[in-house]
Amino acid sequence: MIKRILAIRRPPRRQRFRDRMLLGMLVVAVVPLVAFTVIVAADLGSVSRSTVDDTHRTILQDQEQRQQGQVADRALAIDVRLGSIAGEVRQLREQTTTVLAQPPTDSAQLSFQVDHGAYFASTPETSVIVGQTSHLVHAGALDFNDHTAPIASPSAPLVPFMAGMRKSYPEIQAVWIVDKGDSVIRTVPGIDVPTAIKDRRINPDTPLGPDGDTVFSTSQERFAGAGLQPQAWSDPAKPGLTSTGPYWTDPYKTRQGSEGVTVWMPVSSDGRLLVGADITVADITGTLLNPSISGEPGAYPVLLSSNNRVLAAGDQARSDFSLGPVAGQTLPLQKGTAFGDGLLAVEQTGHPDMLRRSFAGVDRELFTAPIYTAHWVLATSVPIKNLEPDVSGLTRGIETGIHRILIHVIPIAIVLGALAFLLATLVARRLVGPVRALQVSAERLAEGRTDEPVPQQGEDEVGMLSSSLERMRREINASRDTILAAARELEGRVSERTHELRTRNEELVALNTLAGALTRALDSEAILAGALETARAVLPTLAGCAWVVTEDGRLEEQVRWPGEGEPAVEAEALARCARAALDEHDVVVVAGRSRNQPVMVGIAFAASEGDLGALVVACRPRTHLGERTRTLLGAVSDQVALALRAAQLAAEGRELAVLEERTRLAREIHDTLAQQLTAIVLQLEAAEAYVERSPGRAESLVVTARDLARSALQEARRSVWDLRPAPLEATGLVAALDREVRRWSKHSGITARLRADRLPNPLALQPAAEVGLLRIVQEALSNAARHSGARRVEVTVGRRDGALELSVSDDGAGFQADTAPQPGSFGLVGMGERARLAGGTLEVSTAPGQGTRVTVRLPLGGEATAPVAVSA
Repeated sequence: MIKRILAIRRPPRRQRFRDRMLLGMLVVAVVPLVAFTVIVAADLGSVSRSTVDDTHRTILQDQEQRQQGQVADRALAIDVRLGSIAGEVRQLREQTTTVLAQPPTDSAQLSFQVDHGAYFASTPETSVIVGQTSHLVHAGALDFNDHTAPIASPSAPLVPFMAGMRKSYPEIQAVWIVDKGDSVIRTVPGIDVPTAIKDRRINPDTPLGPDGDTVFSTSQERFAGAGLQPQAWSDPAKPGLTSTGPYWTDPYKTRQGSEGVTVWMPVSSDGRLLVGADITVADITGTLLNPSISGEPGAYPVLLSSNNRVLAAGDQARSDFSLGPVAGQTLPLQKGTAFGDGLLAVEQTGHPDMLRRSFAGVDRELFTAPIYTAHWVLATSVPIKNLEPDVSGLTRGIETGIHRILIHVIPIAIVLGALAFLLATLVARRLVGPVRALQVSAERLAEGRTDEPVPQQGEDEVGMLSSSLERMRREINASRDTILAAARELEGRVSERTHELRTRNEELVALNTLAGALTRALDSEAILAGALETARAVLPTLAGCAWVVTEDGRLEEQVRWPGEGEPAVEAEALARCARAALDEHDVVVVAGRSRNQPVMVGIAFAASEGDLGALVVACRPRTHLGERTRTLLGAVSDQVALALRAAQLAAEGRELAVLEERTRLAREIHDTLAQQLTAIVLQLEAAEAYVERSPGRAESLVVTARDLARSALQEARRSVWDLRPAPLEATGLVAALDREVRRWSKHSGITARLRADRLPNPLALQPAAEVGLLRIVQEALSNAARHSGARRVEVTVGRRDGALELSVSDDGAGFQADTAPQPGSFGLVGMGERARLAGGTLEVSTAPGQGTRVTVRLPLGGEATAPVAVSA
């Protein structure tokens, strides 16, 4: 019973959610308001103090910004004015450059006087002063016997422009042009030169003044090196400008007698010619510097240079900074302090800043602003108390305002709390139903029940959430269908690609196997067998046959594969397809007459010399050859054709080698054994003739024949082992030739000698070439003994025009050179072959009754073509 009562009193799940939402809304709405009221009531003093401090700080910052803005505006006004004056000086420089570039004229004549060694000509409009160190004086250009002398002044045409500058800018006290090289100065207006010299405003030696060029060089250095940062003294409004002039000097006593500054700039790159304008500081600051810059009681302005020089300051400033009455003094600053380091940083960089310091017990704030044209700093010192508001009155006003706020906040908080409770109750009831429905739909989606739609829950955020869930349900269904379709398509593509890769792999394996077989075989039957096996691996083969083309154009069958368990294919059909492939020199496909007959595929093997063979395979009916398969069969055709041609060339090479070896042996036998046997026969015949008449002579000839026989036997052994002749091996070419000539002369009884001249040492000849030359000499001497009937033979070897020239000359009968050689005569033919194989040429000069001359020319060293091997 108790459990039933508790179950009845227990609210449903939805009501508990609504209560929690209602409670949360009330907490969010009421607690911040109550907390704010409690905190403000409990900490009123702290709130009022912080408010007063923030207000005080805000008012002070506003006053400081206003003061800084006033100083910046006044500095900008001065900067604009000084910029205009500097622009006039720049125009004067350009005018001076133009005038001095023109030829001088003698139209302007001045009458000069002398005072303290300085020469001057002065009028109310202009004055020209020449220092006593000028080369014009020492060169005799001036004659002062009567203290007057006329002289042309090249700067005279500039006087109207200089006078116009003074008229346009009343601040300009004087405009001048100085030629430091000639110690000449022209001023507008004219000045009292004797008084200026007496007051030491003009130096008789250099008209720039008693300090000479110091003031101007110092100002130029100040402009060039004043900055400590890359952007020091860079006007943000004119970022492209640099400090290249005009330059502004520190205060000094000008030639007119007043304290002032000078704006100047060099005309020429060597700094010899200068132009400038003298301006009193009082004229510049008289209307721009006054206490009205700040508008606060006790405020005063100060004008400073970038090198910490005081240009203008009031009495209060001089008292605070302990300054004297003269302008141009250095402002005393204590380095290492915030005020001293800060003001020096402003002067060196041109970046404005606000600085604080106490003077005579009064806290003051210094507001600074740069004057970019002259590298000056305009500062205004204002008592800080004049900038601060009334703190006590401000505090009382703020506290009174806070009390009033609290009085109004408490009842408003109560009303707002009741209103928040009512609104939270209504909102909770409206939100619980849609949220519960969305929860049910989300649980169904989580369980995978995507076939049930999500009901719409209005047009608000909950309705948008229900629409999103419904869209998500539809997209899940669509994505599932798409993924399944894509999976099926991908599976098909993978299967197709796998089959394609497997096919290509089989083709590559077949090609690789064929290439290996071709590299190992030089037999046409083995080559064609490998080609047939490759075709069987690529095509669905039923049968196949391969032929080679004979010399008479017939097809000679080499390999046949009948196909196990398959119906036989007519040999005539295969041969016809082979002929068609050879005629077209390409892969030929011949379809069967019916759909059930095999398809013939023919491949031709051909080279540039002609047809080499063919291969035909019979494939299964309805076989189709793709482009890739045709390309593969074409590659097989090229490789097999190359292998067949290599086999043919190998066979031809073997035949040529046998023929060459036979020719070499014939030549060797003729050049060695035949000659020596001939000599033996001659000796034996001579011995036979002397047997009865002179037995001693006959015995001598027999001994000679025996020696020749032994020599022939030794030479035959050397020929068998294909070694170099012994004389060449032991002594070299020249010594071997000399030995051979002497031996031949002794045996033949014919006078012979060897003459060698201008030969390089060593001879740059191949060993085979030396053997060939020795054999040619032996053959020529043998011919001279047997055919010419000569009484004298001369062998000459020497160097002629970079080649080795060897000649054998005799005074014998000679012969007709254009007649054909007799059958069995290999002498001249053998000598010609030996000369050609050695890389040289053979020339025979002869005529009947005029003897014979055999000449061999062989290039030496790098000039010779590497000869082929010549057998000994």
